[in-house]
Amino acid sequence: MAPGTHALIGWWTANVVPLTRRARLLVFLGGVLPDLDGLGLLFSDEAYLTYHHLLLHNVFACLGWTALVALAATDRLRCVVLCLLNWHLHLACDYLGSRGPWDTPPWILPYFYPLIGIQEGTHFVGPAWYWNQWQWPLDAWPNTLVTLGGFAGWVYIAVRLDRTWFEFVSLRMDAEFCRVMRKWFGARATATWSEREGKLIRKSYLVVTIAALFACVVAAAHSSLLTEVR
Repeated sequence: MAPGTHALIGWWTANVVPLTRRARLLVFLGGVLPDLDGLGLLFSDEAYLTYHHLLLHNVFACLGWTALVALAATDRLRCVVLCLLNWHLHLACDYLGSRGPWDTPPWILPYFYPLIGIQEGTHFVGPAWYWNQWQWPLDAWPNTLVTLGGFAGWVYIAVRLDRTWFEFVSLRMDAEFCRVMRKWFGARATATWSEREGKLIRKSYLVVTIAALFACVVAAAHSSLLTEVR
């Protein structure tokens, strides 16, 4: 999926439970950092196509960031769990919806690289399930739906909890932006979710996360079986 979509999902994850601004940043980054391996585009198309979805789109990069979060966070348990989920949601979204046109091969997601799989020049060799045969194009309607849902969540957090990701840049700018948003929507900000609201949000987030990860497992199994049949 597109980087903006990942950022919207990452911001929602960072606000599922009450966290400090520093903790929110650590969790939020867990949802966007995997795309740093796409910076090869600044050098050449070949570098982008070779290393994007390779260097950081794997479980070991996830564990590396999570270890750093465990060292930096004060609310360690919550931050570690949410970072793990956020990183894996990024991987799940890309595994399911990052293909080019339908007539092109699916984009690889080498989950256990570099332990399993190897890059040979511009060609990657690895297990069949690294390529999700059900992967839909980047511009397909499910990605649009996820992006719109993520944006709605972003707006809801802004008017309900009085914050956006602009808080990482300037608290003053963020406060002013949220004030304008509340004026438009006529909402009243609170310090945290209400008890009922919080339970609903946490349960919904957990259900969506489990569904996305389960869909990846099913797609991986299908891709493996499809290759065996061929």
